[in-house]
Amino acid sequence: MTTAPIIQPFAVIVGAQKGGTSTLFSTLAKHPLIEIPRDRSTGKVFKEINFFNDHFARGAAWYLGHFSAIDKVALDASPNYFCDPLAHQRLFELMPEARLIVSLRNPIDRAFSQFNHYRQMLPGTLHWDWRRPGKSFAENVRAEVKTPFPHWQGLIGRGMYAAQLRSLLQFFSRDQLHVIALEQWCVEPNAETCRLLKFLGLPEAELELQTCHVREYGSEQIDDFTRNQLWRLYQPQLNELVDLVGIDHLDRLWGF
Repeated sequence: MTTAPIIQPFAVIVGAQKGGTSTLFSTLAKHPLIEIPRDRSTGKVFKEINFFNDHFARGAAWYLGHFSAIDKVALDASPNYFCDPLAHQRLFELMPEARLIVSLRNPIDRAFSQFNHYRQMLPGTLHWDWRRPGKSFAENVRAEVKTPFPHWQGLIGRGMYAAQLRSLLQFFSRDQLHVIALEQWCVEPNAETCRLLKFLGLPEAELELQTCHVREYGSEQIDDFTRNQLWRLYQPQLNELVDLVGIDHLDRLWGF
């Protein structure tokens, strides 16, 4: 699709999945100068619009039709963009001035949260990105280590944050990217929200934290062998991640 770049101010929460993106979206939506997408026929809030990965062929007019105010910052929250390199390119081609927000979480906890979500939503998640639907977390990890998903999909792949950030930074400048550590945001929500609003060029506002999608977990826990296996997979990216995002205490936040 060839079209002129969009000049309306846009903020895009690109990920990570299970990294608090719904809570972040719902909290920012309360700001008076932020516009969120809505279904054109029903007016219902349309969070994961997934335009740059699933609906790009529908064209920019379809996408922009979900936003009505041109004097506000439009907010798209589609965490599946993060693990899709083609979405990164499309985003840049259509919105080269966009401000991107990435919310990261301990990748092991994130993987288990994804697994828990998918398991609870069976059979609807049967063909989603996990190798052993309905089986244990450990079985899924072993199967994905043996047969990884393309790009950065999967329980393990989505936690390879450094590679996904490198891909985004092939197109966007570092000052267009704001990275949040979910664990830090939970401890200091007001301070983190103020920093985020400053990044978006918006005035401070009293925004009550709108916690979303906090799911209950079953009896299954991550066994020590699987946790150590994941730690060994994720640990090598930690130093690079610190350099990329400038959060020098990730090791403490995540217990690495």
